[in-house]
Formats: sequence, C-alpha cells, structure tokens
Amino acid sequence: MKKLNRRTKHQLVTETEINLTKFLASPLGQPFKTTMDLDSVRYVIMSFTAAAYTTSGQKPAEWTKQTVSHVIGSYFPRFLDDSDELVGQITPLLSNYFSFLERELHYIDNSVPLIKAVCDANVDLVMKTVDQPTHAFVKPKLKVGQPQMKLRKKRKQHKK
Repeated sequence: MKKLNRRTKHQLVTETEINLTKFLASPLGQPFKTTMDLDSVRYVIMSFTAAAYTTSGQKPAEWTKQTVSHVIGSYFPRFLDDSDELVGQITPLLSNYFSFLERELHYIDNSVPLIKAVCDANVDLVMKTVDQPTHAFVKPKLKVGQPQMKLRKKRKQHKK
C-alpha cells in the first residue's frame, strides 16, 4: 500500500478537481448534475483516484483493468451498503469519466478496457453491498463439514 506524501496528495487532488470541473461541464458529465448530488460525484471520483493511488501506486494515466476491478470490487464495498444510492451510480459515472479523460482531455488511452472492468467489477460491488441473507440470487456459502442437501423432485403419480 502506497502512502500519499503531501506533494503527491496535493498534485492528485488539484489535478482531479480540475478534471472534475471540466468533466461536469462536458456533455459526458452533464447528466450527473441532475441525477446525483455534486458532492457525491466528487466523492466517487476523488475516492476512486485516491484508492487507485494508495492501493496500486497508480495515477490516472497509469490505471489498468486490474486497478479498476480492485477499487470497485474491494475498496468501495467497505464504505457503501445496499441502501446507498451511489451503488447504482458508480458504473455510469466512472464509465463516462473514463471516456471523458480519453476523448476530451486525451489524458488516458485505455478507456474501453477500463469501462469494461467497471462493468465487470460492478457485480462484485453489488454482491458485496447487498444484505445477502435476504436475496434469493445469492448462493449460500457452505462451511467446512456442513452437509450438502440435495433437492429431489417429487414424482407426480398419474391417476388412471
């Protein structure tokens, strides 16, 4: 885990604030002005950027699919739960932000793989933030030594 020194932190925050302001003024960022609180937009972008740096030592131009998967699938679930409206906004927000960084700022050149990683990692994010016992789509984990139950189909007896 990489520690942010003062200079690097200041540089990352300043750069991200500038990019965020430009993003929100762009066609890719405009929809989020109406669908999200601006503090939430800032929180997601800043948190992603900081987590990518502290966990992988990567600045935005160095982000990889693995970095995106780790931050979204492991970092964000620690701070969100299924009642948080941000869970449903992270994928579209980061997808648009990555597109913006490539198409408008020419700051990155790999937005397509990053967006794919966001979509793939979203499954982990949702699964880790939901209250698992109440959701039927979650496969229960068996403990060591716990017997596995097999379901048997009842055979219908036909009357003649």
